[in-house]
Amino acid sequence: MGGTLLPMHRMICLALILVVAPLAMGVPRDAAAAPDATVAQLRSAVTSHRSGSHLPLLFSLRQLRDPALGPVFERLINHDDWQVQVHGALGLAEVSPER
Repeated sequence: MGGTLLPMHRMICLALILVVAPLAMGVPRDAAAAPDATVAQLRSAVTSHRSGSHLPLLFSLRQLRDPALGPVFERLINHDDWQVQVHGALGLAEVSPER
């Protein structure tokens, strides 16, 4: 491995950066506005690519199992790409309190 992270670890690190980055970029500190701003940042970062390179990122976000990502997963359910919709539905199920 020689100092390199495994691909999954890289994706998890990227997902964490995407969640934390809006806070560092001056996103409003208003409690009501922060989730919407974070969702906007994540939506712009998680766009469909022909290569499918966005799918491991979605998987990584799901692995965080963070209930705060619920709004992200809700919006992914309405995406044009069926694979993104599946990640959205699974993500919602995985962060659901009834789980």
